[in-house]
Amino acid sequence: MFINETIYNQAVNQASLSELVNFEQLSEGTEMQTSFSGAVTATQVAGLQEEAKEVGYQLVDSGSHREVYLDGLPLTDDKQVLVRIPIDATGKRPPLAAVN
Repeated sequence: MFINETIYNQAVNQASLSELVNFEQLSEGTEMQTSFSGAVTATQVAGLQEEAKEVGYQLVDSGSHREVYLDGLPLTDDKQVLVRIPIDATGKRPPLAAVN
């Protein structure tokens, strides 16, 4: 919503990208999140998805997750990454839930 073509072109000119970048408009739904240090692995995402299922949530899209680089790029082993997975809470709310 806040990235326009000019900003995109400036970013592409500053970055050395090895693959194409796709931009999507994402809606903020109900998500389960955690943070990791360094690069996020498929195993870590799968673990978060399993935790969601164990407490009774349904995954909205098992092939989807979002990463927010809290400490910026380039990513190094000591930088924090917030990982979010979309869930259907169906009225459930764990004791430590936060609502934005």
